[in-house]
Amino acid sequence: MKTLNINECFYSLQGEGARAGMPAVFLRLAGCNLRCEFCDTKYAYDQGQELTTEKAVCLIHSKAQAVNPPVCRNVIITGGEPAIQMDGLMDLVRRLRGWKPAWNIGIETNGTIDISGLGLDWITVSPKPPAPLIQRTGHELKVLFFPELERRIGIEIIRSTTEFLYHFIQPVSMKNVEAVVLYIKKHPHWRLSLQWQKLIGIK
Repeated sequence: MKTLNINECFYSLQGEGARAGMPAVFLRLAGCNLRCEFCDTKYAYDQGQELTTEKAVCLIHSKAQAVNPPVCRNVIITGGEPAIQMDGLMDLVRRLRGWKPAWNIGIETNGTIDISGLGLDWITVSPKPPAPLIQRTGHELKVLFFPELERRIGIEIIRSTTEFLYHFIQPVSMKNVEAVVLYIKKHPHWRLSLQWQKLIGIK
């Protein structure tokens, strides 16, 4: 039976990108193939509990049913980097597809692993240069913005060599918001993404 190393599971609102404000069950998988200095979920690197995919689906359902009536059918798989647990991830998606009413399944990934075969409803890719960007298609591209010039050089190259419906730039901290706004005004094909979950104080 397939298993997943799970860091946490909770019901909240999406705080970033095109679906900001959308209620969803978040399943955070443990482990990551990168160790970014600016990561805000470093606690997910090593802290996790091994569960079968069957129990993982039950956990997701239990969080969705914590409200009355249980109407939320959105699940977002995040990390860490969820794609490093590909075998368990594939089985989890298969099991979620078997439930009625159907789940809308999204993922947040750094794009270093090809996930195009999972058949997901929503793919958010947030590249972490200089790590290689393998997953170049999806629904939402979310590039983190650093004040250092050398880390901004590749933004337009990333956009021009990928295929996404939405293109977001997100400041790493609120100190960088002004620089991001100026950049987007000069490059209007981008949109601003903020971490609303932190601004309004929710999980």
